[in-house]
Amino acid sequence: MRKILISIVVVLLMSSCSHLYTAVPYVISGEMKLNEKGEEDLSSFDFVFKNCGNKDVFSFTVSFFLFDEDDTPVLNGNPKVTCIVREDIPSGEILQSSFSLDSFLNYIPESPYKIEYLYVKKIIYSDGSEWEDLLGLKAMKEGL
Repeated sequence: MRKILISIVVVLLMSSCSHLYTAVPYVISGEMKLNEKGEEDLSSFDFVFKNCGNKDVFSFTVSFFLFDEDDTPVLNGNPKVTCIVREDIPSGEILQSSFSLDSFLNYIPESPYKIEYLYVKKIIYSDGSEWEDLLGLKAMKEGL
C-alpha cells in the first residue's frame, strides 16, 4: 500500500511540475560592432532574433553583459545592457537588426567588447500576452 501511495505522489508531482517549464520561444545571437567614424553610431549591437513561438511578437527586451578582452566589466562595474526592441515579428520569422551602444559607453574601444550571457527578458505578443525570463534562467536551462 505504501508503494502505491508513493507512486501516486510521484506521478502527481511530476505531472504538476510539467506546466512550470515552458520552452524558450526564441533564438537570439549577436555581437558588438565598431562602425566607421562617418556613421551616426560609433558602436552597435547587431543581432538576429527568431520568433519560435506560435504568436506574433510585438516587442521584446534583450539583455546581455559587456566585458573587455581581460574579462573586466566595461560599464563602471555594471556590465549589463538592457534594451527594448519594438518590432512586429510574425511567428516563425527572423529579424536582423541592431541598436546603438554609444549611450552605454563612455569611450569607444579599439576592438569590440565581448557579449556574454545574451538572453531575452520579456516578450510582448501582439495579442497582449507576455512571456518573461527576468533573470535569464530559462535561457540558461535551454543552453542559449
